[in-house]
Amino acid sequence: RPDLAVASQLLLPQLNKLQPLLADQYQAVAANAGVRVVTPRTHFGKLPMAGRVVGGPRNLWVLGGFGSRGLIHHALVANMLSNAIIHDDEDLIPMCLRPPLK
Repeated sequence: RPDLAVASQLLLPQLNKLQPLLADQYQAVAANAGVRVVTPRTHFGKLPMAGRVVGGPRNLWVLGGFGSRGLIHHALVANMLSNAIIHDDEDLIPMCLRPPLK
């Protein structure tokens, strides 16, 4: 768990720059940290990843790497993935969204 004092030192000056009138009214009461999966940048930009996990069991599939575009792409890519799983056909997912073959 992140140190609350360190989090406050890092975040409150940024809040003060954005909203000077609010910064003095608030104090941090908890701090959390997480990880966001980011896919490599392609000539299409950063795309989500969907498909069968290379080197894993045949029934292991992945859907992730949406980043900040998750609200835009999640339903479309999830539909592609679910169809691929139902028909056991990874070709129903565009190559640019499939996990790399490494």
